[in-house]
Amino acid sequence: MSKEPSRSLSRRIILLTAFFVFATVLVVVNGVVVFRARQRAVSIASNAPVSVRRSLEQCARDASSWRHDQTSRLRIGAFDENTFLPLDPTQDPIDPGLLQRLQQGEKAPVTLGFLWGQGTRVVWRDETYRPCGIIQVEMGIRRATVRNIGLTLLVATLFAGIAIFAAYMLVMRPLEARIRRLRVTAETLGNEVGHALAARDVTDLDAIASALEIGIAAQREARAQLALRADRLERHLFEVAHDLRTPLAALQLVIERMVEASSAEQRRRFVARALTEHVYLTTLLDNLELATAIAADLPTAHVESNVDLNRLLEGVVSRFSLLAEQAGIELAFSGPDEPVLLHAPLTLLERGLGNIVHNAIRHGKSGGHVAVLLVTEGQRFVLTIEDDGPGMSDELLESLRQPKETALRGVARANGTRGLGLAVANLAFARAALDVTYRRASQSGLLVEIRGEHIG
Repeated sequence: MSKEPSRSLSRRIILLTAFFVFATVLVVVNGVVVFRARQRAVSIASNAPVSVRRSLEQCARDASSWRHDQTSRLRIGAFDENTFLPLDPTQDPIDPGLLQRLQQGEKAPVTLGFLWGQGTRVVWRDETYRPCGIIQVEMGIRRATVRNIGLTLLVATLFAGIAIFAAYMLVMRPLEARIRRLRVTAETLGNEVGHALAARDVTDLDAIASALEIGIAAQREARAQLALRADRLERHLFEVAHDLRTPLAALQLVIERMVEASSAEQRRRFVARALTEHVYLTTLLDNLELATAIAADLPTAHVESNVDLNRLLEGVVSRFSLLAEQAGIELAFSGPDEPVLLHAPLTLLERGLGNIVHNAIRHGKSGGHVAVLLVTEGQRFVLTIEDDGPGMSDELLESLRQPKETALRGVARANGTRGLGLAVANLAFARAALDVTYRRASQSGLLVEIRGEHIG
């Protein structure tokens, strides 16, 4: 990060402050000197200095030979009180503005010289010095005044420099350090949201302003994302409640009828039905949990490892064997003797295969069959899961071929509900780089064919 913009900004502020202080002192000192010059001009008219009185007395004694007088700081001129012409042809004419004010009755009109009082004039009438009855005195700046002004400006400049140095050390330097830290924070914020802030010719304040703009935009985007997630969460909770309501109601009904059953055979059937509903409910909850983790992009749903597909299928078939037995369905598995390894997310793939097997059992009829067959062909393998149940409608088979379905949204069923299990299975196969095909079996039911490559 370049520090030059901050130093340049501080330098400009210090120079502007110094100029402002110097100009203020200059204006104040000049105003004081001009005010005092006016006071002296007024006092000359009422109480003329000795040099002025001597010059006017000479003019009164011999006006024709009198010449205007000029001391170190005063220029004295005399004028005829009737014609207002100068008695000395070499002197300056009378100030017309002051003459007009004198004729209007002002006793000693004064015009100011606004630069150190230089050129301040006063005109008055004094019959004592006739024929030099009208006198004009123009004031210059005295050497003592020049010395005092220089000394005052020197002291003022010295104190201004000390004040500026103290202000920089006590105010500007800490403020500059804080602004620099704010810029570092702003650049860090910009890097976190993917925006570059700090060009070398950008001041710290510009970088901070840019960071605030980016932060506000990011906050708006975050609020929009939160609102979107809240809406998705509400819809997800609604679908969860809808999906859970049916199996819970069925399980409650089975338990109520089991209590009312009068024979052991009826109780056995109700126990088998309760087991079916319990497995369905557990599977649904597992799918909902996994779908939520996928939608929230949690790492637990994406952890990949080397998976033995042969052993994985053995575990899935073993887990659903009791359910198939209670439903009167024969569940069989056949696979190669050697491991079939592939790199895939274990939890997601196991849940997807379990969903396919569970659907085949759940929708089958007593006396039916579900066959799980894994065959290797070199580096490729083919997994088929076939049942002899009622199968699927053309609409549902078509929806299974849609690549845009997501796990959380589910696969549309013909009755308007969504099959979350099949959606999770499709996503699991896609994450494992497996090709899946759904089609009708040769006799009846559904044939699911999964193809891929194994690594050993």
